[in-house]
Amino acid sequence: MMQKGDAGAAGNVPTRRVNATMLPTMQGKYVCMLGIVENVEGNGRSFRLQSPDKKSVIIRMKEPLGEPIDGLIEVEGFVTGQNAIDCHMYTLCGANNGINFSLDTYNEAIQIASNHPDVYITTV
Repeated sequence: MMQKGDAGAAGNVPTRRVNATMLPTMQGKYVCMLGIVENVEGNGRSFRLQSPDKKSVIIRMKEPLGEPIDGLIEVEGFVTGQNAIDCHMYTLCGANNGINFSLDTYNEAIQIASNHPDVYITTV
């Protein structure tokens, strides 16, 4: 795994793991989303991410990407639109690397945690 960005961007703000369906209710909040890179804009300032619930989310970078990205990626940042996140930090998880990771199962876990916030701690 490779991590890039400003890990202290949000300080010790609670970070909720989300899918795209949750974004409209999370405006202005710091969130964490895991997904698959769909495509990177030519200027490297944004890319599209397939969220765990199979929707496309725009990820905007503070500075152009300095490396190629693909595969599984975790993004942290502030929600700025119904389907957009301003990225403060990202972690490249690689292109599968032989790991059988199920976004469907991960999406179910996000929904369970969201339905029971008093049981599941939502900070990273």
